[in-house]
Amino acid sequence: MTPAQGVTPVEDCLVLGPGDVERQLKVMEVLTSSVKRSILGLLARSPGGLAAKEIAESLGVSLPTVLEHLESLVSSGLVRLEDRGRRSKVYKLVVDCIQMRIELNQYYSLGEDSLKELALRFLEEKLSQEKGRLSIPVGVREVARVLGLDRRTAARVAMLINRDRGLVTSLLEPRLLKLLSEKPLTSVAEVAERLSVDNSIAALLVMELVERGLVTTGPRGISLAGDSDASARS
Repeated sequence: MTPAQGVTPVEDCLVLGPGDVERQLKVMEVLTSSVKRSILGLLARSPGGLAAKEIAESLGVSLPTVLEHLESLVSSGLVRLEDRGRRSKVYKLVVDCIQMRIELNQYYSLGEDSLKELALRFLEEKLSQEKGRLSIPVGVREVARVLGLDRRTAARVAMLINRDRGLVTSLLEPRLLKLLSEKPLTSVAEVAERLSVDNSIAALLVMELVERGLVTTGPRGISLAGDSDASARS
């Protein structure tokens, strides 16, 4: 493969066969994200590697968002994290080409409806646990362990959850509305704490409900829209 102009070649192609369904799914998820592709482009032009902060500044994207994308890139095997000591860590591109042989029967053997049911079961199970918080992206091993699935099916379920955040917010919406019917919450951090999810999920949920006119935010915190008694209860 001839490298594009201005791109420094790295290592040989990443070759994924029919038995590598989990990694194929991760790679395909990476390639459907414009931000992840932009990160790969930056790293391809920076053979010495880049720190997460440098990537965030170059793309004009927040550092937490970049770190989330980098975690997926490292998990996919396309990028590696190098620790250079003294709190200096850089991300480097591992390969500059990908070869995949895909057997379609491994992908359509389980329909979308069945996958969605499994995804919702996993999310409900995680949200019912007393310890820990639900965070996105979810890992294939965790999905396999919680649902007792083979890794191939677990990979498809994990990919669906990570791609469709609406599955998470649809489960959390009635829970948050119930909490807010009792009293306003002071911040996104409190929403996250009360729902046992990470801050990014809580922020996404609040934003969606605000856009739909169900929730309002302001100096007094987060409350139900049109709740005239919110300040009195707070």
